[in-house]
Amino acid sequence: GDWARGRYSGHGVLTLAAGDRYEGQFLAGAFYGRGRHRLADGGWYEGDYLAKRPPEFDWDHKVEYPLTNGKRCGKGLRVWSNGNKYEGEWNDDTMNGKGKWTNNDGVRYEGDFRDGHRHGAGQLRCGNRLGRPYRCFLGTRHPGRGYCTYEGGFLRGEFHGRGLYSCMDGRRYEGEWHMGKKHGPGAQVLISDEERGNPERMFMGLRGSLYRPVKYTGDWVEDERHGSGTLEYANGDLLIGPFIRGHCHGKAVYVFGRSFGFKVGVWENGYRVRWETDEEVQERAMQEAQKTNASDGGSQHSSLGVLFNKAEQRERESTRKRRTEEAARRLREKEEEGAWRSGADAAVSVLVESVQDSQNEALSVIDSNN
Repeated sequence: GDWARGRYSGHGVLTLAAGDRYEGQFLAGAFYGRGRHRLADGGWYEGDYLAKRPPEFDWDHKVEYPLTNGKRCGKGLRVWSNGNKYEGEWNDDTMNGKGKWTNNDGVRYEGDFRDGHRHGAGQLRCGNRLGRPYRCFLGTRHPGRGYCTYEGGFLRGEFHGRGLYSCMDGRRYEGEWHMGKKHGPGAQVLISDEERGNPERMFMGLRGSLYRPVKYTGDWVEDERHGSGTLEYANGDLLIGPFIRGHCHGKAVYVFGRSFGFKVGVWENGYRVRWETDEEVQERAMQEAQKTNASDGGSQHSSLGVLFNKAEQRERESTRKRRTEEAARRLREKEEEGAWRSGADAAVSVLVESVQDSQNEALSVIDSNN
């Protein structure tokens, strides 16, 4: 090839003793410009080898000098001997900027890179249509007849920030991530579309036993349900309360999906210990009333009189009834449109609001009359 001042400069072909071969542009003895580098292991790179030193100023002119370090910089295609491939932007011999990376196992990523890692916003896909079983990033095994996808943020190669992960079978998680784990507020569909459509798969054991949980919406800590959340069951019932390490633990509200009635109970490690009795409900309301009166200097007797006034109770019951009817109506409309998920979410939002109002109705009535 071409030479200048005793070094490779211009166009040429370089073959190394180890078996590597480069064909392209040279400057001062290093790869520079456009070229193709075939490695001894079978991999290869075709693209830019471009870099420049920081500008220097000579009088009133800015002068940029080429940095002839032979490193990949610019746009190029790199193919590894195992079949992995990256096409996109490079800087200082590493993947930096926008690019697309694929491998033979069906994993494909398109988005931002930094220092050779997925970093920023991007889309990740895994799976195949060849019938080869695989385990997706949520830990679910699939038969190999489709793809699972993630769209959202990345940090040093891990899911990070807001993102949506969708399994090929209908399971999905949408919410916050922290270094590859579900962490923060988010919602996860827990069963597949096929199971949801099969009445035999709606139960945790034999048919007629406990219904399976199908969706969780709430707080997560390191891939576990932890904090405040709502668990939805296959029959439409809801469990609203605190969760610790994946299980409901503490005082929670159980909403009956068909009747829209509810009960307050106590759970320990995912199991209901007991329901709250009517006496406990009244005692709790009276204690809250006493706290309110003590802080405001009001009369306890007048507050209790308002609390148990029959006319006020009938009005509150009528309000709850209207809200539950509205939830049922919205759910029917969404089901007719074929969007059962959106319909369920719409109904749940009304139910949760009704339950929360019911829990706080004693304090609300007292506050409004003080």
